[in-house]
Amino acid sequence: MEARGWQDKGCYYVQNEPQNEADYEVAAFLADLTKTAAPSLRIAVSEEPKPGIVENAAANGASYDLWWANLSGFEPTYAATRQAAGEDVWWYFLYGDLPPHFNPLTIDHSGIESRIAHWAAWKYRIRGFAYYSVTGWGSDPYANPKPQGTNQNGDGLLLYPPQNGKIVSSIRWELLREGVEDFEYLKIAAGGTLPVVPGGNEGCDLSAESAVSSTTSFTRDTAALQHLRNELGAYLGGERDGCPELDSTAPGAHPRATYALNFQDPAGEPSASPLTVDGREWLKIGWDAYDTTAGYGWAGPYIGDPAIMLYAYEGGAPVDELQRSIIFNDYGRTDTFNWDIENGQYEVFVSIGWYDRDYEMQRLVVEGQLLFDDVATTAAAPNLVSSIVVDVNDGNVTLEVGQTDPYTMLNWARIEPVD
Repeated sequence: MEARGWQDKGCYYVQNEPQNEADYEVAAFLADLTKTAAPSLRIAVSEEPKPGIVENAAANGASYDLWWANLSGFEPTYAATRQAAGEDVWWYFLYGDLPPHFNPLTIDHSGIESRIAHWAAWKYRIRGFAYYSVTGWGSDPYANPKPQGTNQNGDGLLLYPPQNGKIVSSIRWELLREGVEDFEYLKIAAGGTLPVVPGGNEGCDLSAESAVSSTTSFTRDTAALQHLRNELGAYLGGERDGCPELDSTAPGAHPRATYALNFQDPAGEPSASPLTVDGREWLKIGWDAYDTTAGYGWAGPYIGDPAIMLYAYEGGAPVDELQRSIIFNDYGRTDTFNWDIENGQYEVFVSIGWYDRDYEMQRLVVEGQLLFDDVATTAAAPNLVSSIVVDVNDGNVTLEVGQTDPYTMLNWARIEPVD
């Protein structure tokens, strides 16, 4: 490879998906072993950048040149430290990357996710995707029989049969190509190169930021994304001044104002209509799926399943009326609530907890920023209220609620403009 000048064209794939601390130590040892034997050889591991590997004593300062991060496990802050050190990060997608994460791999995800993945890749300086499968049928390729007239290999890759000697394309393939071209527009705007570290405000970063707040918070308005791409093309062609931002005037977008949202069974308690507490009227928000016309709603793996997306009400609890109602995901998975709103700066207040019960590791993210990070509410202190100021430039305020297994008990939220 050195004799041919190929060092930057390939890599040695050292280890697959280390799972725990013992595996991380092995990964660190292998990084050191490989770099000692072949210092100029680029090495890769299919894992997101982790201190347990990089900072492990067994690494002796060695690290991987290429990280393949599973999207659901991707931690952008630490990844940025490795990118600053000259290492590359890719993403890969699996069937377990469920909503509200985007996932271009399976066709039970919205088509826009095949394009938005590339805008998010620009935002986080991701240099490549590892596709283990491209058009898998549904969330579990092994659970259902193969569709008629198709050929499905062992890992769930769905191949359309040739017609007249040609492979038939698909909407999914076309959307993936559109996403690649979106990425190229952003690259051209940055002078033809991909910046190394996120957050440097290079080229039209503002355009990407307006479409994507995080890997679970992004526009789901296909028309708005296409318009953004068209306007970016106009900027590159000298037909408009300045990098464009996503049009935040979606059909259901709310004007800049204060909004009070009580999370509860809309048909249950509290039953007062209108629901007025402390002189403010509260909108009753249940587990409805996101709807662009309504301008709000949820995205998640079990939205629409009443056996999992649950409501509770503690009528006799000596707490605020708004904190007597609770909504939660009984599987503890992550769900994202979108509230379409005019762009600007807002302070978002949120209450979590359940009277007379203990819950640990509750997590809530507002517009990609942690508000509650593995926090506990207890019988002695059953509710927590906190707020965070966020800049909305993608046309919606998003609340990412929960994480795998532990419950997050959500009471209410209030969105207030910051003057």
